[in-house]
Amino acid sequence: MKFKSIFANKLYSLILPENEKEGIHEFGRMLDLWNDVEYLKKYYDDNKHIIKNNPYLSFITSIQEFVDLVLDEVEELELLFEIHFTKNTFEQFFEYLHKKVTDENKDLRKAKQSVLRIYAIKLKLEQQYIVTGGAIKITDTMQNHPDTEQQLITLKKVQEFIKENNIYDIDSLIGT
Repeated sequence: MKFKSIFANKLYSLILPENEKEGIHEFGRMLDLWNDVEYLKKYYDDNKHIIKNNPYLSFITSIQEFVDLVLDEVEELELLFEIHFTKNTFEQFFEYLHKKVTDENKDLRKAKQSVLRIYAIKLKLEQQYIVTGGAIKITDTMQNHPDTEQQLITLKKVQEFIKENNIYDIDSLIGT
């Protein structure tokens, strides 16, 4: 696995094997997708039956409202990442992925807006994180949509890689 620094020694991002040649990391890839109006329109069209049937998303009544919501949220997320990096408060920004925290899942985290999620793994020491990806979350659980389910799979693969390689901070990550 390869990783790229996105906020000096505090935040790294996963580079998936299929993106290694171009050096595209997941944090940047997700932000680019979420800023792509054509992608968002297609996403809405492909998933409007889920969006319309989700009571938590009842405020979204049109494709334009969906696009505007995502564009606003991605702008807010980018700003929040900058603020938390500057203030060294990623610990407050990333919340636990699961409501029930166990030893097995305590390092799995998320940064979220109403529909956008950035998924990350907290390294054992200090406030250091690896972003593994992100998704537009329109279902109640990650397992109920292929995009979020894939993100959960990726999180667990990276978590296993971290355990197998005894990675506990950025220095040990860079040494892999």
